[in-house]
Amino acid sequence: SFFLTVVVPLEWTDWSEWTPCSVTCGGGSEGRKRECGDVKDWNIRGVQFDRSNCVGESFENRLCSPLPCPVHGQWSGWSSWTSCSESCGTATRKRYRKCDSPVPALGGAPCSGSDSEQEYCFLRPCPSRVEWSEWGSWSHCSKTCDEGVMYRSRHCIRQDNGDETVGCEGRNRDTSPCNIRNCPENGKWSQWGEWSECSVTCGRGNRQRSRICYRNKFGGRPCVGDNIEIEECKMYACHKRSIPKLKSAALRLKGNLNGEVLQDMQFSADISNDGPKRVVTATVQDILKQQAGWFPYLAFLLPPVSWNAAAEQEDANNGYTLTNGTFTEESKFQFATGQELFVTHDGKGIDKDGKLKVEIEVKGSVPIVEPRGSIIVNPYSEDYVQTGPNSLYSNSRSSLDINGKNVPFSWNKTVSYDSDLGTMPFLVERLSTRPLANEYNVNNQELKFASTSEISRKYDEDKCPVGFKLDLKHQHCSDINECIENRRACHPSQICENQFGSYKCHCRVGFRMSTNGKRCVDINECKEEMPCSHDCQNTRGSYQCLCPPNYVLGEDKMTCESWEEANNQDASFGSDDDYYGPDSDYLESRQSPEEIACKPGFVLESDKCIDEDECERKSHSCSIDQTCINLLGSYNCIDTPCIGDYELDLESG
Repeated sequence: SFFLTVVVPLEWTDWSEWTPCSVTCGGGSEGRKRECGDVKDWNIRGVQFDRSNCVGESFENRLCSPLPCPVHGQWSGWSSWTSCSESCGTATRKRYRKCDSPVPALGGAPCSGSDSEQEYCFLRPCPSRVEWSEWGSWSHCSKTCDEGVMYRSRHCIRQDNGDETVGCEGRNRDTSPCNIRNCPENGKWSQWGEWSECSVTCGRGNRQRSRICYRNKFGGRPCVGDNIEIEECKMYACHKRSIPKLKSAALRLKGNLNGEVLQDMQFSADISNDGPKRVVTATVQDILKQQAGWFPYLAFLLPPVSWNAAAEQEDANNGYTLTNGTFTEESKFQFATGQELFVTHDGKGIDKDGKLKVEIEVKGSVPIVEPRGSIIVNPYSEDYVQTGPNSLYSNSRSSLDINGKNVPFSWNKTVSYDSDLGTMPFLVERLSTRPLANEYNVNNQELKFASTSEISRKYDEDKCPVGFKLDLKHQHCSDINECIENRRACHPSQICENQFGSYKCHCRVGFRMSTNGKRCVDINECKEEMPCSHDCQNTRGSYQCLCPPNYVLGEDKMTCESWEEANNQDASFGSDDDYYGPDSDYLESRQSPEEIACKPGFVLESDKCIDEDECERKSHSCSIDQTCINLLGSYNCIDTPCIGDYELDLESG
């Protein structure tokens, strides 16, 4: 047998992977290795390995992680304990350390834990200490005026347990003045003075006495009640005045009635007794046929005569007793058919024969009556109210029967006379009439009419009618101005007009009453009147006419004209270059401001037409319940919105 030896040449294997760095920072090493041949699986006899080709090292090292390592912070040792926070009782003390052994660096972690440490130090017990509590609230002022005092207090308490004690320095009570003002002083009446002499030397009059109100001060209440007291006084019966008895009246008429001029027309009336009443009868002759249609209304000229001649009841005074026949009466009659008649009666007194002379002036119109027709004034009552020392007021209503047709009418009148004659015995006296009948005789051209009347007191006490208030000082009835004293007499959209004993609500131009009569609503002239030649735009209380392109409004502000027509009609505009167009804001230098005006809605300032702010200048027609919004060259009225959750009531406004 024999053995065969085989020589196997070997070479280096590939390098292995680098081993992990020996450190993560600060510079370390990493290595790798290789082997001369991979013979771990060779286990054969007679095989020899030749490693002569494996030249070099089997292991290799290199530097790694060269960056410096982070320095983590470390605490220094603890300092000594501080002194105790108190000198007695329970207190605390502290000690400290620093993170500087080493100081954290290069991203190292800070020191963990606290840099201080506290502990209790138990000392000897402290003696008891006291202090004041906080001040309490101020008390109510001891007086409501004239400088009162208010108080506040505090308590002395122990610090250790809060119990109330003594020993604190200072006061436990504090004071402060309050309500440093004068107390209101109510007005106080003086004693009543002596009664004055009776206002008349005979018959029934009145006397008065007065007192003084020592005025209130510093917001005190005024005196309650009247400063004058009036009572009736009765003297011995008066002797009859030496004036003639009223027997008749002579009336002279002038003016304009139904378009006809009346000049110096005269007629007379006789006065007689009819039981408790007085009768006034009058006859007018030589009446022209064309006048017969309105002459029956001469009955409206008789009331002053009826008032002067009325039978006196319950000590009331008729007009003659009150004025001696010297008076001025202004009357206004309004008929349901739309006519109005104004009549002035000027009483000139009575002559020695007992004839009352009256001059009459009429102006206006009355419903026409057929020449052969008849007219009857139905019975009425008329209240005469004493409105001043020498003035009366009355109003009433009735109706006419004209050939069987009923025509309602109303009237009001004022009477003035000599103040030296005094006032009526009563504040209000009522004049009552029976039918006033007229009859016209065509053949004789004669008109007859008659009236009966009596006058009496209306109230059993001194009382004024609705719309008036009693003026005790002057013993008459003063008109109440409802427009001032009752701000809600009319709707805010309406204009309130005060009248004697009443008031009237009416609308501004361009508005009319709503169907329920409670407010004013805008009139849409564009729909109802169609005033414009082209386009019409309704505005609040008015309207505006608009023209199509190349047209302008004419002088009537309703008709549109072409530019050419407008230029040709007014040579003062000059050439086209000089023309002041609708969009121009400046006047040409060759035209003075007097030669040309700004468009509506603009005003001239410094030779320039600028927008007029109608809202600021209050030249708008917006109602009180609307808001004015200014626009360029115009303005707009919008209903003012309700606040909060309220909505506008379209019926009541």
